[in-house]
Amino acid sequence: MMAKAEGSIFWPGITNDIHSTRSNCLHCQKMAPSQARLPPIPPTLPVYPFQCICADYFQYQDHMYLVIVDRYSNWPIVERAKDGATGLTKILRLTFATYGIPDELSSDGGPEFISHITREFLRHWGVHHRLSSVAFPHSNCRAEINVKTIKRLIAGNVGNDGTLDIDTFQRANFQYRNTPNPSTKMSPATCLFGRPVKDLIPILPGKYCPHATWKESLQLREEALRHGHQEKWTEHIRPYHLYKLVIMCGFKTKQALILSNEIALE
Repeated sequence: MMAKAEGSIFWPGITNDIHSTRSNCLHCQKMAPSQARLPPIPPTLPVYPFQCICADYFQYQDHMYLVIVDRYSNWPIVERAKDGATGLTKILRLTFATYGIPDELSSDGGPEFISHITREFLRHWGVHHRLSSVAFPHSNCRAEINVKTIKRLIAGNVGNDGTLDIDTFQRANFQYRNTPNPSTKMSPATCLFGRPVKDLIPILPGKYCPHATWKESLQLREEALRHGHQEKWTEHIRPYHLYKLVIMCGFKTKQALILSNEIALE
């Protein structure tokens, strides 16, 4: 438009007039090419499991599903989607109660994620909502990758009504959670629990045992609980032989208890 005007006509302020005409033309805006993709903003790097999670919806055979994935361990959670934003908050609430409250939730800004119910829910739980760019699913790449993976797991492993509460899907989900990543050589279960979870495929003995650090913490915790329990337990006990001896000497029950306690203290 500018090149055509330069060779035919001129008036003061013609450049601004051309820009104004172009910006107010709806047909020009509709037919214009898409803007170039901007460099993505680096997401928060998690330092522990379920600090940052991603979520996305997908459809399979006329049924909607919700995928939630932990960015630290790549642990997937799949639920049947229903009731819009209300159903989303129920699934998120259960996820928070099971795995802990995350610092950040990443989504593509779908209707369920940007609704007033979801925004108030995340604000109440203190979770930052990171929205990906519109029509740019790569900015929510972790969720998109897991959607493709879950679709492969779901294919042929769901009930006739789309339910996930059947053995075939749960077994497939188990295998995915126990499968090591080719790059890190660690499975989602190992990243989350420090050991694989037991599935239907046998593994070498001892593989289910947790990391040595977990064993040390378990021993320390048991010793602390045992020590505290013994202190409370000994507050209300007395040697039985002293009590029996006092009874044999002819004291009544109440007097025997008092006297046996005094003897035990001495």
